[in-house]
Amino acid sequence: MKYPIYKLPLILCVIGALFALSGCDQARNPMSDTSGGATYDDRSDAVEDFGATVAGQDEAMPEMWGTESGSPNGTAVAAMVREIPRICDTTYYRHGLTITIDRTYYSADSQASEKYDPETSVWVTRHVTITGTWNGLLRSAAINHDGTVRVDGIAPNDTIRILNGTGKRTVESKFEAKFRKMQRTVEATHSWQIRNVRFNRDRDTYPYPLSGSISVETIIKRKMVKNYRTVTVDIDVDYTVFFDGTEYAKVVVVDGPNFWIDLKDGSCDDDHP
Repeated sequence: MKYPIYKLPLILCVIGALFALSGCDQARNPMSDTSGGATYDDRSDAVEDFGATVAGQDEAMPEMWGTESGSPNGTAVAAMVREIPRICDTTYYRHGLTITIDRTYYSADSQASEKYDPETSVWVTRHVTITGTWNGLLRSAAINHDGTVRVDGIAPNDTIRILNGTGKRTVESKFEAKFRKMQRTVEATHSWQIRNVRFNRDRDTYPYPLSGSISVETIIKRKMVKNYRTVTVDIDVDYTVFFDGTEYAKVVVVDGPNFWIDLKDGSCDDDHP
């Protein structure tokens, strides 16, 4: 079964996923969900949401996909055929989001520099933050992203880049039905650790990570207030994303089925394509 991520700003994709989590139909209404265990739909929604975080059409983890030498041609794999704003810029804005990128380059003896030097730079750290709020008539969503990676292998003669790092992204969405006096809040938090994700320097020939993994914990908090009654449900899903050089990254869910993330667009599939 395919879970597509349509060509909309990521914040809108996330809103759709999160409101699906909140249970818009009777079968998944949090008012009738008294267990804290993750269902199949909870797991698939968590993986789909993180798929957008990894390789969605817009703000797809710039700290992971950016180029290493300050080139203005940094792109997300999800959008290889089009340019995104310069990854070497310190701050830029997109779809109501503010993105900041801080880079520090290091020599073999750990001397720091704000600029890439092909003669001495051998690794770089990238710290990326994404913040902003989307507001609709009855719905709103706030995003807060903070990620840091270390990239080794950035000297001119190096062919393999190796990424390690950590990150966290929280998206909180709210829906309020004024006539029914009902308010629904869904908060999804992804915390991850990148372990030895290897890229070939030649991204045109080898666009996808060659190996490595990302370990993820997703915590979903749902709250509904209706007719002066409050119901809350917390869900915790743990999984690991494995890369093998192909377009599809395998996702192994703890106590759950396997999924695959399409690194072209961030969509999620429960059958290997």
